[in-house]
Amino acid sequence: MQEVLTGHLSDNIKITKVKDHSAAGTSPITSDEIDMAGYEGVIFITSFSVANAGNLVTFGDGLTTGSQAPTVAHVHTTGGTTEEDVILDVLHPRRFVNVIATVGSSSTVESIWAIQYGARFKDVTSALTGTIASAKFQAPAVA
Repeated sequence: MQEVLTGHLSDNIKITKVKDHSAAGTSPITSDEIDMAGYEGVIFITSFSVANAGNLVTFGDGLTTGSQAPTVAHVHTTGGTTEEDVILDVLHPRRFVNVIATVGSSSTVESIWAIQYGARFKDVTSALTGTIASAKFQAPAVA
């Protein structure tokens, strides 16, 4: 039986900034690792400032901290004329996860965010201090 989310979405997910905006270059950018204990899945979100068919975001996971190995799960962008946004959603990863953004041509990689979902426990606290302002609002009921 699947659980129905109640309340604010932010009460049911954990949002963490896992890498700051990078300087322009061609070196791969590796995010910080996150611990998936207590979560079913994770979505990573980032952007490349320059579109290029060689831009790639690869997912890595491992059973112990520092043991992430790149897997076949990845997002390969297409070439274009503007920046490219990338989302990689992984369900049931191993315990510790990260991503590596490979840049096809000189580009910045924007901040990389991880959104953990499917919390087994409902006291979810996002790691937002110093990275994003957030607020919750409940609109009045409409008759």
